[in-house]
Amino acid sequence: MAASRSNLLAKLVLSKVLDEADQKAMVEKRIRNSDSTIQKHRLVVNQSMDVLLCGRLENPVLTCPKAISCPSAAGSPVVIPIVAKLGLDVQKFKLPFKAAHATTQETDFEFIFIKSVQPEPTEFGESLEEKQFDVFSCMTFFCLPAVLKVGHEAASLLTVQLQINHDKIKRLPAHLLQMQMTKLLVARIKNTKLIQSFYLTINLVE
Repeated sequence: MAASRSNLLAKLVLSKVLDEADQKAMVEKRIRNSDSTIQKHRLVVNQSMDVLLCGRLENPVLTCPKAISCPSAAGSPVVIPIVAKLGLDVQKFKLPFKAAHATTQETDFEFIFIKSVQPEPTEFGESLEEKQFDVFSCMTFFCLPAVLKVGHEAASLLTVQLQINHDKIKRLPAHLLQMQMTKLLVARIKNTKLIQSFYLTINLVE
């Protein structure tokens, strides 16, 4: 997906394999329009031909109007900020997505959240990964719908549903709920291996 647009140029070489009859074929050539003087030569066959192929690659690439990125930094991650309230059990966030290129046809994208993996424990348990895992273990993320059709003209809305287990989250230290957390959202073109990643930054408020 990084090379979303590029021009393609290739050379196709067409080759002819001479059969036995072609290899033995002869042609006659008359010398000075004389019927009596005839020379015979082996038939020369053009055995290969070069054909240029020109094309254009344009993968469907998503943009999110709510995303924050740094245009000056090549390859910088795309960040979508959201704010969640601790007092609500279930919350929904509408995220708009559009195709980046005007010529892109409507494409089906599958959205999923990458599951948080418990990191290796450190001596004091103060690493950012450990802190985030403790908070995310109290949350469940859903994408609705699971498959979203996205085009260029109008933005398509993806609903991110967040469910918080308040019984578990109340047992966490207060300072963990005050930090900004990052969740990875992946969009995959349906029936392909082409993926695009978005980072959701999550801030919890009362």
